[in-house]
Amino acid sequence: MRHLKRLKKQTLSLLQIKKYQWLVSILLFVAPFAILLPAEPAFVNYSVNSHVKDVFKHVFFQINLLETSSLQKSRLMQKLNFDCEADDLAILSSQDFTPLYVRVIQLELSNGEKCSNFGPAVIQNMSPTIFVAKHNITLASTISPLSQRRETILVQTYGEHRLLTVINSRILNNYLDSECADCYQLEYSIAGLPTMIRGEKELQQKDHHYSTGSQYSNKDYIITLHAGDRLYQELEEEVDTYLYIASFIIAILLNIIFWSWCSSKSSLKGMIISALSNNEFIPYYQPIINSKTGKIVGQEVLIRWRLKDMSLIPPGQFIPYAEENNLIIAITDNLLDQVYQDLAELTGWVSVNIVAKHLEQGLLSPWLKDRNNDLIKRLSFELTEREQIKQFKRAESEIQLVSHYCNGVKLDDFGTGYGGFSYLQRLGVKSIKIDKMFIDTIGTDDLKCSVLDAIIAFGHKANLEMIAEGVETKAQVDYLAGKGVTLIQGFYYAQPMAKSELIDFYRQNNR
Repeated sequence: MRHLKRLKKQTLSLLQIKKYQWLVSILLFVAPFAILLPAEPAFVNYSVNSHVKDVFKHVFFQINLLETSSLQKSRLMQKLNFDCEADDLAILSSQDFTPLYVRVIQLELSNGEKCSNFGPAVIQNMSPTIFVAKHNITLASTISPLSQRRETILVQTYGEHRLLTVINSRILNNYLDSECADCYQLEYSIAGLPTMIRGEKELQQKDHHYSTGSQYSNKDYIITLHAGDRLYQELEEEVDTYLYIASFIIAILLNIIFWSWCSSKSSLKGMIISALSNNEFIPYYQPIINSKTGKIVGQEVLIRWRLKDMSLIPPGQFIPYAEENNLIIAITDNLLDQVYQDLAELTGWVSVNIVAKHLEQGLLSPWLKDRNNDLIKRLSFELTEREQIKQFKRAESEIQLVSHYCNGVKLDDFGTGYGGFSYLQRLGVKSIKIDKMFIDTIGTDDLKCSVLDAIIAFGHKANLEMIAEGVETKAQVDYLAGKGVTLIQGFYYAQPMAKSELIDFYRQNNR
């Protein structure tokens, strides 16, 4: 194998690029920090806005709960004598009548007498009452020059008597402090009542200002939650920690992926070189049948990688890599030597796939010249179009030499790659293989079916030999036969098989 020693030298050269691998590794480690850390303000703003919205949802729920709760008064009110005597005072101070979210509950009788859960009346002055249609409640507030000291009063009437309930503002204050001390200020205003504030008295908003709120129809009831510098500072430290951790984790993952990729690439190359030394690449043959006569006219050689445990690796898992890394030449050399040993037992012509480099570098004619005999005349080559020919004069010259010794060159996967019609004109190829992509459109509305008809029409006009690949159904065979294409390759007749299976297939075909 004349290319094997060169491949081993190429493998050694992988060691020389380690410094670049380390450079890439360092860049991959730094990149997440360089990308994520400058975006810190955006992450912090998003986090602050999310926190403010979440806290507001909870606060809004608490306010609704405090202001709309019935406090089970309908049942307890029936027990009141409405005289502010001992029995009434006992009921007002009971736990059922004054739960945690109630600070003061005061009864005002029609005769002007007042009493509360503390005994004597506590609420002496309050604002005029207003009716909030959204909740169907009547509200007022205590009188105070400081907005944070004003309390909400829920006013309920029972006949000629009134029941005043002062909401316990400490519930909201404690909740806001528990979320973040000195971070939040809750402002809610009701049309006709003084504005009330909960949470931080003087919120610092020098550099950052965040607000969210809700208002009812006619803007008669507005609740707004504010946050500022303090919350930003709190969450900035938290976000910084997460960003550093995330950047570090991403950097580690990127390096793991990169080094795994480098390892797999290097190891795959080594595995292919070792497989060449151990003759693990073997030929499989797929017969080509004349649909008119049912006879075998030839076969295409398809490579398989057979491991020591006799399992097979499909060509799609290593051929693309071999082509990209200049390993395909050595693999083809190895395959040709094996096919040459099989030729005497095979029927018709035998096609081996080649790439553009085989023609451009003149690699086939010397091999054929050393084996110039009757067997070689049945050998042909299929030029794949996955790699573009760049040196046409050398390729054309090599095709002429090859055609002198053997059955010539076919154009494989016609219409799917770089060359197509230009290859036919410039290289003088006289045989094409119609790709399965076009065969699959037979009997469908796919536009490529018209392309198939055009290829066939061109082939007849140019007097080309045409072979249909990937034929799987009788309908496809009949359609192609109706178009004058009778050389068929595909699962309809036979799948690729080892030489021993192929010999059995010959016997069955002859019978």
